[in-house]
Amino acid sequence: MKLTAFQCPICMSTHFRKEQDAYVCESCGNTYTEKQADSQMFIDLRIANRHRQFAEFSKAKEIYTEIIAKYKDEEDVSSAYWGLLLCDQSVMLEVDNQGQLFPSFYRVKSMPIEETDAYKKLMKYVKKHAEEKLDDYQERINIIESARDKANVIANSSKPYDVFICFKKTQLDSDMVTPDYDVANEIYNELSTKYKVFYSEKSLRNIRVRDFEPNIYYGLYTAKVMLIICSKREFLESHWMKNEWKRFMELNKSRDQDYKSIIPIFIDNFTEEDLPDELAHKQALKYGISLISDIDKTLQKIINPIDKDEEQQKQIEMLMANQKKILEEWSKRESQTIEFSQEQGKPRLTPQEEKIRSILKLAKVNIEDLGNFDEAEGQVRKAQEIDAENYVTWFYKLMIDFKAQSIDELIMHDNFRDSVNYRLFVKYANKAGKGDDVQKLEGAREDFLRASAQKVNDLLQALKDNPNPLEEDVGKIKLVYESLPKEAQQYVVDLKETILNARKQMRENKIGNFKTRLTMVSNKEHPNYDDILKIEEEYENLSEDERDLAGDGYKQVITDASNKMKDAKVQKVQQALITIDNQENPSRDDLIHIEKMYNELEDKSKASVHDYKEIMLRAYDKKYINDAKLLSKYLTKLPTEKVPNRDIYTKLENRYKALPKKYRLMVEHIEYLDDYYDKLIASEGGKVTTVEKQQENIKTTKGEPAKKKKHWLW
Repeated sequence: MKLTAFQCPICMSTHFRKEQDAYVCESCGNTYTEKQADSQMFIDLRIANRHRQFAEFSKAKEIYTEIIAKYKDEEDVSSAYWGLLLCDQSVMLEVDNQGQLFPSFYRVKSMPIEETDAYKKLMKYVKKHAEEKLDDYQERINIIESARDKANVIANSSKPYDVFICFKKTQLDSDMVTPDYDVANEIYNELSTKYKVFYSEKSLRNIRVRDFEPNIYYGLYTAKVMLIICSKREFLESHWMKNEWKRFMELNKSRDQDYKSIIPIFIDNFTEEDLPDELAHKQALKYGISLISDIDKTLQKIINPIDKDEEQQKQIEMLMANQKKILEEWSKRESQTIEFSQEQGKPRLTPQEEKIRSILKLAKVNIEDLGNFDEAEGQVRKAQEIDAENYVTWFYKLMIDFKAQSIDELIMHDNFRDSVNYRLFVKYANKAGKGDDVQKLEGAREDFLRASAQKVNDLLQALKDNPNPLEEDVGKIKLVYESLPKEAQQYVVDLKETILNARKQMRENKIGNFKTRLTMVSNKEHPNYDDILKIEEEYENLSEDERDLAGDGYKQVITDASNKMKDAKVQKVQQALITIDNQENPSRDDLIHIEKMYNELEDKSKASVHDYKEIMLRAYDKKYINDAKLLSKYLTKLPTEKVPNRDIYTKLENRYKALPKKYRLMVEHIEYLDDYYDKLIASEGGKVTTVEKQQENIKTTKGEPAKKKKHWLW
């Protein structure tokens, strides 16, 4: 079985180890025989998996269904049922650098997996035919569910993104950063002052590695624009970068999403012809001085930039809208107008009461339906001229004062109870035995205050449940809390304690992420300067208390990483020396490159390089001997040249001069070059003005034949 071509149908990993007559997937632990791997069913599974990798879930689903129908009586088809479940959930299970599985979402479904038909069919089949795989499948489902729950928490507690920057950070064959990284960083620094930008270097900085995917998905799901940094096609086709722009395109097909735009950013010599077919029709921008301005102009057509001066008012308006919606149900019950309550129980109205009622009906229409408060004020005044103690008239004057068209709007004003009209309304309502109407208004205000506070309580609960809280989450809660009426703040539960715990969690996460980076760099066989810089940068971002908790271990990690880099450089020089020593004809460029690497080493490291001088002397000896032989070969061809050429002469002479003196003696037939020179002078006659700067022994006079002096140094 060709393991490089085989793909595990469960987790799609290509990493296997052989155990006796079977192969074990190192990512998920499933075992396959060579016969299974070469069977037609496994070939069909790989085809279906390939479609699923390209987000072609409907095509993959058809093939999985065909596999179940075709092989269910002969083979274990639980892998096909598993594939159907992943298609149903629009999710890929990826394998990270440590061989751990994590989900990559193309959609986040609201229904729990356990309630779906695909899950029930999988469990039914596995329990009956492949019970040994039950725990394995359940573990993978738990991974997906956990990541999905985190994605929902993030969605409920974070602002949507405007822009997603997609880029390749490191080269494909090393840990060296790409030019794309520098451009992405520049774009983020410029745009983040006006837009909310997802940039993995910043957006995932304080996030645990296992929580990267929910945050990346939220960025892909909410962002309206993706900027793709393009310097090489192979970067765009690399697995993780393609995973991001491919998922962004798939999300654009969803009916519940606003239109999403993709803008490629061309850097270096990248052109439209280098784009993958899926991106070929996208309008691109070229990296240059005006790039940020061009991006901003394009974004302004799609996104409304953040106006920091209006952001607080916007948050308050959103809160008011939510509160109004919350109060909708009870407000309908309270919308029975107060003026009719005074008529209950009376068999008949007097003419005076009829007149007041008619006037107040008009006032009601002008207040609630038309918002014509000036007209309503005149009508209320007429009613009060008839009966100044009618409490409904004072209630309407209260609404007119605050330009409120309903009780809902009136109770949102914190100072409505300070109004004289409110006090007169209470006085005459109680006098008329209508204290219940006063209580209705007070109850509505109380419900409003509680509903207002509930928004903050919900945010606090989300903060408690979020394992990776951010300072901006705390800031949002503070903003909403401070916008509450003072009376509503008493109904907010555990504000200080929750924020303190969140900040404690942030600190623990920050320290944990720092220690994780230390461990990662410590375990790296070949760390680079970027790793050290990141450790130092993250350490600088820690407070004094956090540094105490993090400990001094980072210094040892940096020292060890530096030593590993030095050792790697020494090994690189040593390996180059071994290679050059085994070559029959070392090139000058290779020798110069080795000398450069050696000279860049510290003095202590140079001492660790074995036999440097001896090997280099041998290599140069080989080179000069070969150069002498090659020059001799060229010289033997000179007598056959009928028309001498100055360029040929100059090149051969320079080759000779480039040889150290002892190797010049190895050159045969050097006299042929002298003869060739005589022919050259003779062919040029007296027209020769100079030979070359280094040949100062040639003198000519205009109109006279050139005279040759002895010019060889031997």
